[in-house]
Amino acid sequence: MKRNFLNILCIATIVAIVGIVGLQRVQLQLSTGPFWDTYAFLANALYFAGKGIGYMELERPPMLSLLLSIIFMAGYVHESAIYYLDLLIHIAGVLGIFLLMRLRFNEYESLAGSITYGISPMVLKWVSVGYTDMAAISFSIWALYFTVLAVKKNGKYFYFAFPMAAVAFLTRFDIAFIVIPMTFMIIIHRSFLRNIKEILSGIFLGFLVLLPFLVLYYITYSDPFLPFTTTLGLTETLQSEKVQYIPDALYYIRNIPSMGFYLNRSGASGYIILLPLIGLVLYAFEIIRIRIRHEKIRKRVKNALGIFHPSLRVRYVIMLVLTISFFITFGRISYIISDLIMFTGIILFYMEFNDGKSLDIDLMILCWLLVFLNFHSNYTVKVDRYFLTLMPPLAYLFILGIRGLTARLENRYTQLVYPLIILFILSSSLSYLTHLSDDRDLADARNANRDVVMASSFFEHNLDCSDKRLVSDYWPAYSWYLRRNVNIMPTYNDTEYVVHELETKRYDYYFTFRSLDSAYYTTVFDSGSTRIYARNGTPPDRSRALYIGTGWHHYLEDVLDFKVKLDYDILGAGRLNAGRSLYIDSYSPRELKAYPRIFLFNFRWHDRNRAESILRDYVENGGTLIIDASGNLDGVLYNLDNTIFLNTTIQRSPAPIKFNVKYGNRTYTLSNFVSEDGGVWYGATYSAFGGEMNTVSESGGRTIIGIQRIGRGKIIWIGYNLVFHAFYYKNSDEKELIRDLLGLI
Repeated sequence: MKRNFLNILCIATIVAIVGIVGLQRVQLQLSTGPFWDTYAFLANALYFAGKGIGYMELERPPMLSLLLSIIFMAGYVHESAIYYLDLLIHIAGVLGIFLLMRLRFNEYESLAGSITYGISPMVLKWVSVGYTDMAAISFSIWALYFTVLAVKKNGKYFYFAFPMAAVAFLTRFDIAFIVIPMTFMIIIHRSFLRNIKEILSGIFLGFLVLLPFLVLYYITYSDPFLPFTTTLGLTETLQSEKVQYIPDALYYIRNIPSMGFYLNRSGASGYIILLPLIGLVLYAFEIIRIRIRHEKIRKRVKNALGIFHPSLRVRYVIMLVLTISFFITFGRISYIISDLIMFTGIILFYMEFNDGKSLDIDLMILCWLLVFLNFHSNYTVKVDRYFLTLMPPLAYLFILGIRGLTARLENRYTQLVYPLIILFILSSSLSYLTHLSDDRDLADARNANRDVVMASSFFEHNLDCSDKRLVSDYWPAYSWYLRRNVNIMPTYNDTEYVVHELETKRYDYYFTFRSLDSAYYTTVFDSGSTRIYARNGTPPDRSRALYIGTGWHHYLEDVLDFKVKLDYDILGAGRLNAGRSLYIDSYSPRELKAYPRIFLFNFRWHDRNRAESILRDYVENGGTLIIDASGNLDGVLYNLDNTIFLNTTIQRSPAPIKFNVKYGNRTYTLSNFVSEDGGVWYGATYSAFGGEMNTVSESGGRTIIGIQRIGRGKIIWIGYNLVFHAFYYKNSDEKELIRDLLGLI
């Protein structure tokens, strides 16, 4: 009875503390306004609620928006709804970590651990901003909790564990790795033998949760898995994101003291983390000591550690090799390989040192921490927000370490350390909240949102809004406040790109933070930092071209000196590689005939034979097809390396560091072909198969640039990703060579 009362009291304390502190965070966010991604989730929620505004980003994880749409359907359509919803889900997650810790610790320890997680400064920075991180973590906590209950108490909890994992996955795709610690618990308890029916039923229920969204993505993208695979693929390919490109694999490890609880990157306060670390070391030694004593008592082997027993010696060597291998591979090769090494090592450790008490949960938490630490450490973009997935297991291990210390003291007053931890975290968090309003990210968002609201109000009350095409470089915000679709202005640093985009697309109004110089656009609103430009004439026509694929559309127009109006249909400005323009056979031969030129780079197809037939028909009827297969030299589905495409053999080849190209009566001087990190530059080279090719430039007997005439048209093969090379190195000769090849003098 007393235990139940203490649990209820702890739960009430959690709700009170996290709720009160969280409401202060909500008030701060209300004064700031939404962040960039928040607008996208708000727009998606309107779409799910049947109140779509034309703008949405369905490639984003849908669950938070789906839950928010219920509130919108009830009639409350305001950005504050997502802040309160985020807070409620977070409180549920804190309660989940409390219940999970109660399976291992007493009430006071569990309360201290859950509060440490629930209101730590790092968490407070990101809770109630309307992002998916905190909600996904909350759902994943409950997925783990139900898994532990299923393997330890009743297999029917699997009916909840797998659907909850599916909900977490749909809230944030990279949270999918939570299945690894779940799988660990299932394997070590052999639940796959005892509870196979419940496990399969739980997996089926989880699939039912996913199914509606697989259908949605199939209808939207013709690929039910595209948002998932693309999001995970970004971790392997993304190399920069403004100033947040940090290749250091140890970045998060180095910042555990500052990010974990204090957000103090200087000073001695972070060194307090040494106390629980010492406790964890003592706990590990205690596990080994018990094992030694156990072996001595049973006298199974000559040595207490069993180093003379062949089978035990082999297991110890394997564990040592796996441990060393994990540290060697960490951040250096695929995180999947490192995870497999780590997973195997933890299972072997459990099999060798299990005492039948709580080692299973402790190792599950360690697995949880290492999986996400490994994942985000391999991701070359490092931001503090990604550290959030590490916070629940860190809070657990923090309490485990403190317990490892206090257990040595054997004093009843040691339990007072946990109220002190709560008071310390509460004081630190409240102090942090008072300074959070000065945070640069919040200040920038506050100023931007203020300007957006002013410009939107002016537009609605003073300008002709009906049937006008709008565009903005802050399109999510304007779409939300104007309740209509605002087109995407790609992120250009040079205003020449912007002017070209405006004049070729002929938008009626442009909402921006930048200054613009165009004869066809005049300023109709200027707050000093935000402007609205209106079109005041009809820009001249430019030659049209179609781009199929992804990647080149960011810089091809610059290389062509803005002489071409490049058409493409890529959702989210290509952020997640989704859209019609990715696939050759998304277009009919009749549609392609409208374009004198078509560019292909990093392209795809639904049916390869049909795609080649469509392109061949286009060229035979007089079209000019420009192909660089350098974007199709890896992967499984669209790999053209060592294959024949349009009667041409394609091969991935290293580029010579230096070579020039002679075309017509001119020799073009090219920049050195060295990769962005100083290594070898690879790309596609070609050789004709069953036809003739006029070779403009070659290397090692293979064509770098070649012209192939078919019927009334031609194919211009360009290798080594020359278009990007010209753009990246800003080489005027390379740009002129490409324009001359296309006849754009």
